[in-house]
Amino acid sequence: MGHGCVEVVMRTRWIGISRARRSLAAALLTVGAGVVLTGCGAIGGAPTEGDLEAAAGAAISAVSSATSGGSVELELAQQQVGTLENQLSGFKDELKTTREALATAQAQVNKSEEQLRSELMVQIEEEINRISLERARLQAVQYAQQNQDVYGDVATQQLVWEVTSAQEQEEFYYVEIHYQPFGVFEGTPGLEEFIMEKDGTIAFRQVVSQPDATSAPAAQAEQEPSEEAAKKEG
Repeated sequence: MGHGCVEVVMRTRWIGISRARRSLAAALLTVGAGVVLTGCGAIGGAPTEGDLEAAAGAAISAVSSATSGGSVELELAQQQVGTLENQLSGFKDELKTTREALATAQAQVNKSEEQLRSELMVQIEEEINRISLERARLQAVQYAQQNQDVYGDVATQQLVWEVTSAQEQEEFYYVEIHYQPFGVFEGTPGLEEFIMEKDGTIAFRQVVSQPDATSAPAAQAEQEPSEEAAKKEG
């Protein structure tokens, strides 16, 4: 074989090897791009697992095709592909874990929103049904008028009622009522107490004392000695 033929053969082999290496590098870059895409998917969830597997398979096929002419290059390419496949598997596991974590977080957010919505509805309903302190005073008197059995024998008389105290606390209204027989009554009125829900429901009622015609009210009892003292001084 002449020198010209040897030179052509050597150049052809060198070109073939260079092309194979370039193809191998391009194929490895393709697989590397697939790994990068997997990393992006783990962060943003854009690429699907099917897309990643298809990209990796195409890259592996390209490497096998480009290195079919040399066993050394083929073995090296297979090692590189194995490494990239392991990385790809790790990224896929991370992607799966991230998706599961996002699903769990979304479920917790949905549960919190539902709980807040329920609490808000309860608050709105309470505000709608809430009565004023003035309304609580009126309802306490009306309830006393319509439920006089607790008064005993006094209930046989015609009675009148007067609210003497009404206070609003955090959860309840507290109302005190004096009641006594209708007309001229110089004794001590009866006293009863009401504890009322903010929606007007009577939560508690008790009669503290019955009207006593034989005893003067405390304020009147304090005034009488003063009047007698004033007469003596005069």
